[in-house]
Amino acid sequence: MDEKIIVFEEILPWHRIVITWYRLRGFGIFYYRITNSASQAAWCRRLVSKGSIAKIDSRYDFLSIAIGLCPDLAYENINAIYSSGVDNDEVVKRFTGLYGDRLMHNAFKKTLLGELQRFYYLNYIMHMVHTLFPDKTAHLVYTLNRELHRTYVVDIGAYRGFRDLALKSGAFLYLDDRVRFPLWFIFLSRIKGLNRLLSAAANISGLLIWSLLSPLLNMAMRPKTSKRHYRFGIMIISPDRQFANEVQKIDFLLDGAAINISNSLFISWRPLHRRHKEYMRRSGLSLADNLLMGLRWDASQAIIPHLVFLLGEVFRYAKRLFLIEGALAQAACYVIWKSFGSRYEIDNLITHADFGVQSIARNVILSKRGTKTWAYIDAISWNNFFL
Repeated sequence: MDEKIIVFEEILPWHRIVITWYRLRGFGIFYYRITNSASQAAWCRRLVSKGSIAKIDSRYDFLSIAIGLCPDLAYENINAIYSSGVDNDEVVKRFTGLYGDRLMHNAFKKTLLGELQRFYYLNYIMHMVHTLFPDKTAHLVYTLNRELHRTYVVDIGAYRGFRDLALKSGAFLYLDDRVRFPLWFIFLSRIKGLNRLLSAAANISGLLIWSLLSPLLNMAMRPKTSKRHYRFGIMIISPDRQFANEVQKIDFLLDGAAINISNSLFISWRPLHRRHKEYMRRSGLSLADNLLMGLRWDASQAIIPHLVFLLGEVFRYAKRLFLIEGALAQAACYVIWKSFGSRYEIDNLITHADFGVQSIARNVILSKRGTKTWAYIDAISWNNFFL
């Protein structure tokens, strides 16, 4: 009879019941790490001291590859996967058509890259479990928690969807057939995936309603003003971090000559905190923030049919939800920056550590109005992420 084992990527306090059940069934129990709250519990300390649950040694150091991500394999295989099953998707065609620029494929590829880093991380875990225990029937429980820079995890349904794409495209794939997911864990993973699905549907609905209401409110409450011209637009990407820097202040680029108070506009698409606005006011700096509040009807009118389409398709895209989420981000960027361009004219946009999908969409829109974009990063930066 094959020996059965279960491997926990991360033991949580509530896993006590699950571990007891597997011990009664004669499973060998292994783990990679234990959360602080679980490690302080008497039951967990007792099981560890008795050797009833065993820590995986350094041969199974899968977390060291990049804090829950596997970027190398994602970079190496993204072109094959994208070109074989994503670039001709109806969602992709709709939104590249909306922008009228093939550069928007890069936005979808960037979104896909984030997903593939998580997919390949999980694929690698499964490979390592089988490599470490080749003669055992192995079950895997990976973490569904948010940890450090892994802002979300790939649920099992999405994992299988990416696995199908990798097989179809001929991209690299570790064989994972010998490692199983417990049924109870599949259930929890599907709940996690459903929550993400419902969140996407809610966000689409919210943007759709706001795209209808905001232009009407602006026409009723804000007097129409002439377009203002600035030679420089300076993006505020991470307000808390940038304003907290007392050495390199938010306005350090202003040299008083070529780049000065009168020809520069600071831009934050999100609303700034009151204390940050007060600093801007005291310093005499021009500011445009909370850009989603200033939508124009012509921009909203353009995205409304696309949002209706996304809302109708969201549940059909359960295994490719990243496409819906990527398209939603692009829809928001479109209406924000099209509306921005109706109020401001910027010759040069300067942005800092700006790696998100929004940077591609924004630059495509502004470049059509003649704006040149300049980007810089910190001397020490996260160069293993989305450069």
